[in-house]
Amino acid sequence: MALSVKQRKVKMLDRLTKEDLEKIAKIEGISTEGEKEDLVNRLAKKLRLQRTRNYVKRLSVQGFFNIFQHELVPRHRVLSEKEKAAVLESYGVSLGQLPRIAQRDPAILAVNARPGDVIEISRKSPIAGEIKYYRVVSKPKK
Repeated sequence: MALSVKQRKVKMLDRLTKEDLEKIAKIEGISTEGEKEDLVNRLAKKLRLQRTRNYVKRLSVQGFFNIFQHELVPRHRVLSEKEKAAVLESYGVSLGQLPRIAQRDPAILAVNARPGDVIEISRKSPIAGEIKYYRVVSKPKK
């Protein structure tokens, strides 16, 4: 049987500790009194997100877990202005010619990158070793 969106949110909130729930409740402006189950239900009702993925993204940005600890998430790093210029020169491209990555991407939010920043993504390959990719952070569409 498939779980509804609300059931998935409550199940995810249940996995957090009471202290983490209290931090989230303070951010959301919800009373922290009562048992953990009551707090979970109040938070689930208040947040009412359409997708659980958005809630996970908010929690990772607020420091409740680190998305880079997952084995499938490659390392992301914001390049300095000197490094940025060197990369553009070495590839013979302008900033607009680099592939884009959305500012709302969870990894970009976690490294606190701004539109126009160049991100170095380091992926490990069993055959080629470490491969570096470069992306420019783009503004979110309105």
